[in-house]
Amino acid sequence: MAAQAAARTPHAAAPKPSASNTPTPATTGAAAEQQSGKLGQTLLLARPTGGPIAVTVVKVVNPDTATKQAESPPDGEHLESIEFHIKNAGTTPYQENPFIDINASDDDATIVEFAQVSATHAGPQLPMTLNLAPGASVSGFATFDVLEGDNISSVVYALDGGLYGSSADWQLG
Repeated sequence: MAAQAAARTPHAAAPKPSASNTPTPATTGAAAEQQSGKLGQTLLLARPTGGPIAVTVVKVVNPDTATKQAESPPDGEHLESIEFHIKNAGTTPYQENPFIDINASDDDATIVEFAQVSATHAGPQLPMTLNLAPGASVSGFATFDVLEGDNISSVVYALDGGLYGSSADWQLG
């Protein structure tokens, strides 16, 4: 719990590696459709072909700030950024728009909207298009507009926007 609280601060380090950071393999059938994890845990998501994608929710930066004043959230909202590490653990290229695959919600299970920012103080945003060769990886943030007094409590990564493959959710707090 202390590691999660520390990871939700702007200057937090990533969680220390532990047995819980060992990738959880996706399997075939119903068990592969939805997995759950905690902040810092890597989950392997099964693709219909080509092998798994390893996804880690590394840390949460709350609040975050846009590097351009013009991209600041409207009054009554704040930015919250979630860092992802995505690795192609499969045998064929992985091409995807991660912003179709990522979905965040608050304590009331209300979907939180992506912020329209080019950069924040947390670090670089995820690219709009991933094109990962086998073994290649990328890290970056997805940033959201969150109502003041509210926080993101869970984030989902669903391959192909949830249409094919598997998905995983991470509880953040």
